[in-house]
Amino acid sequence: MRGTDDMNRRQNRRKVLDLEVQRWSSVPCNRLLYELSDVKVYEVEYGSKTYQVEVEILENTAKYVRQSTGIHLPGDAQLHLPEARAAMVTGLDTLQTEPAGACSNTVWPG
Repeated sequence: MRGTDDMNRRQNRRKVLDLEVQRWSSVPCNRLLYELSDVKVYEVEYGSKTYQVEVEILENTAKYVRQSTGIHLPGDAQLHLPEARAAMVTGLDTLQTEPAGACSNTVWPG
């Protein structure tokens, strides 16, 4: 049963991560830069568990922003390493045809 419990915990962490990556991937570029001017750490509930989420800008260039979203279930010794995924947001270059502040998001699989 322990193997099944570990797998369920991992699946739940990945579900929470997917939801948070989707949430941050839909944020317009300007707002993303504003909200993530510092590392953002907060908690979300999924099922009966509270997960810690950490979102930060990894790289901010004239053409793209690379951001990372990670989640962790505090107190879970079996899963002490957080699940994380990075996304690249483009559309910051004024020569592109997208509306000002629009983003194209690429999420790299975890």
